[in-house]
Amino acid sequence: MAECLLADDLQVMHLVFIDFAVAGSLLVLRWPRLAWLHVPAAVWATLIALSGGICPLTEWETRLRREAGMAGCPEGFIGTLQIPLLYP
Repeated sequence: MAECLLADDLQVMHLVFIDFAVAGSLLVLRWPRLAWLHVPAAVWATLIALSGGICPLTEWETRLRREAGMAGCPEGFIGTLQIPLLYP
């Protein structure tokens, strides 16, 4: 049960991270001090996307879900959760 709750929390944090990496530049325009957070997040997200790699948060979430007896995300976080939200 604890693994399931941790996986859900991690999923929300992952979504917030992706949103910040993609749209955080708008926040940086308003609050320039956020640049020291946004730039590394955007670089990391870009590197993962361009290399076709798997984000460690996805692997961690999948492991927690499997430990809870649930199915993991076979297509990763983006394929399983983000794409259906963007393209219903």
